[in-house]
Amino acid sequence: MLIGTAEQNALVARMAERLPARYEGSTLRLGDGTREPSQNTALGLVHYNPLAPSRLVFWVASPDAAAYRADALVPQLLGAGPTGVDLLVTRATEPSVVLTRSFDSRWGWVSREGSPALPPSGASREPLARMLAESARRAAGADFAFAYDSSPRAPTPTFTPGSIRLADLAALLYYEPIGVMTLTGAQLAEARLALAQTPEAHLQPEPDPARLDPKKSYRIAITGRQIWPVVGTTHLAPEAYVTTKFETASALLRSGFVGL
Repeated sequence: MLIGTAEQNALVARMAERLPARYEGSTLRLGDGTREPSQNTALGLVHYNPLAPSRLVFWVASPDAAAYRADALVPQLLGAGPTGVDLLVTRATEPSVVLTRSFDSRWGWVSREGSPALPPSGASREPLARMLAESARRAAGADFAFAYDSSPRAPTPTFTPGSIRLADLAALLYYEPIGVMTLTGAQLAEARLALAQTPEAHLQPEPDPARLDPKKSYRIAITGRQIWPVVGTTHLAPEAYVTTKFETASALLRSGFVGL
C-alpha cells in the first residue's frame, strides 16, 4: 500500500514513470490520455507493482491533505468490497466521484467508447438512487424497488456529469445481487411510513396508499447492500425472499439512465 504522490513518497517516485497515472504540477494525467486539473482531487489505483510485477500495489495519492482523512472516499470505494474499478479519481474535500477506469486481464484500458455520459440530473443523490432502483425493479419484474441514496455501510457519493459514463457507474456496482421480497399491501404501507422518517430512503415508484390492497402480495426489488439499512429502518419480516439471477450492474447497463 502506497500513500502519497511522487513528491510525498520516495517509493512512488521510483516507480512513477511506469504507473498509469501521475500528478504533474497542476495536472493529473492518466495513461489513456485523460487530463484533469489536479486541484481538489484524490487518486486511488490498484495496479501491478512495476518494481515487482508479480505483486500488486494499492496507491492513494493527492496534493491535498484533506484526501488522507479517515473518512476519505477513495479507500471507502476501493477497499470496502468487490468492485470492478481499478482507478478512481474523487474530490479531495467532498464525497464526489470525478471518474473511474478499469483494466482488462492484460492491464490494458477497458474501452469506454460508446458508453453514454451521466446526465446532469444524475449529480443529485435521490434521482440517481431512484434511477438505480428502477433498473433493479425492471430487471426483476417487481412492482416496486427500494431506493437508498446513502447508507452507513455503503456510502453513496455524488458524481460529476460529463466525466462519469454508464460503464464507469456499472463498474462501481460490481457484483451486487438483486433480490425480491414479497410483502402484503398492509406490510408495504407500514414500510412506506417507516421509510418516510428517513430522508435518504424511498420506494420506487412511490405507491399510492389509497390503491394498496392490504391483502394483496407485492414484489419489491432490493439490492444486496440495501438489505441492512432497509431492514434496520422498517423491521420487515417478508412472506418470501429470493435472490434473482440479476445484478445491479447488468440491470443498469441494460436499462441505461432510465428516468434521468
